[in-house]
Order: sequence, then structure tokens, then C-alpha cells
Amino acid sequence: MLRDDEEQIIGYKANSKGNRAFAMRSFPDLGLELYLSLLYRYPGTNFDGYRKGDEIVINVGAGYDLTDNISGFLNLRVRFVDQDYANRRILLATGGSYHDLMPGLSYIDGASTFRLFGQLPVYRNVRGIQLTVAYTLGLEYRYTFDFR
Repeated sequence: MLRDDEEQIIGYKANSKGNRAFAMRSFPDLGLELYLSLLYRYPGTNFDGYRKGDEIVINVGAGYDLTDNISGFLNLRVRFVDQDYANRRILLATGGSYHDLMPGLSYIDGASTFRLFGQLPVYRNVRGIQLTVAYTLGLEYRYTFDFR
């Protein structure tokens, strides 16, 4: 049972390419959010017979309000990818498992949000020789429109 100061969101979304399930629990008095997201992606086959491997992505994370406008978050993303196929043959050097730590900061001012985030590899197990990133750094800007 939730108290007045707690919020819980649980959802499920499906389309022709995959399924996504998610859960979020918020504790406003503590300035804390916990979340979990599961994604199964079925990419299908292209017209030329090339088929990318099925994919499962699991995100587990937490966000914390540092000030009224700034929050930090830490996310662990685990991704499992099957091998690709071309003309019913398995392609070597495709697929694997990828585990990433994703820290970040968000600044919210009214309808505008700035987000600085990173992606740091924790574990990689790829089949064959594949290019993977050493790290990722990103900056995002979002603006929310009110159409009421």
C-alpha cells in the first residue's frame, strides 16, 4: 500500500518489434526514485535475408534529488544480443553481452531540461572481433510543450 508521499508506476508496452516492461517507485520525501526496465527486441528479417539477433536489455537504476533543480542518477544497463544471420547462416563476430554503468546529472528549469550523462563499460563478452566503445559522454536538451 502506498502512502500519500509515494508514487508507483508499472507498465507494459508491446509492438511488432518487441516488448517493454517497466516499473518505477518514487519516494518524494526522500528525493529518491528507483526504476527497472526490461526490453525484448525482435528485429525481424530484412528484404535481403539479413536478420539481426534478438536483443534483451535490462536497466536498473536510481535517481536522487541533489537540489530543487538538480538530480543525479546511476543506472546499470545489461544487454544480451544473439548472433546475426544472413541467408540462414550465422554470422561470426556478431552478438554478445554488454554491461555498462551509466551515471548522469539533470538540471530542470520549468519546461527545459539539460542532462549530462556517461556510459562506462563494466564487462564485455563479444563473439569474435568487434568494435566496442571505451566510453560515451553525452549532453541532452529537452523542452516540454504544453498544448492545453
